[in-house]
Amino acid sequence: MLIKFDMKQSRQASVLLSPSINLENEASKLLNENDHELYRQMISQMMFMMIETQINIATAVNQLSQYLVESQKVHMQAAKHLLQYLNGTIDLEIIYRPTNNRNLILYADAAYANTCKFKSITEFIALISNGPVT
Repeated sequence: MLIKFDMKQSRQASVLLSPSINLENEASKLLNENDHELYRQMISQMMFMMIETQINIATAVNQLSQYLVESQKVHMQAAKHLLQYLNGTIDLEIIYRPTNNRNLILYADAAYANTCKFKSITEFIALISNGPVT
């Protein structure tokens, strides 16, 4: 995927989405038709990765996928940043080790009625053998 979007040689990012990127930036211009299609392809590929191999990018991909209809330059910038993060985490892996405790462990977090969007957000993770499964 990094090769397809010409990001293999890009610098590596240590965070999923930069806190300095404002996805609600009304001053950002809409993408042209070609860039809009490229953005859609990036998000589509990242959704596949999120489901198959990179569950840690789920929240970021979810946020970016909300702008598929009217993608702006700031959204493309954020998508490329996420690809830079993926470029820096290629060698990371999830290891499931046998443990005596085979219980399902669930962690959840919620933010109710975000002040800017008035949306509630809930995130969760489930662990088995100390490795994430959802």
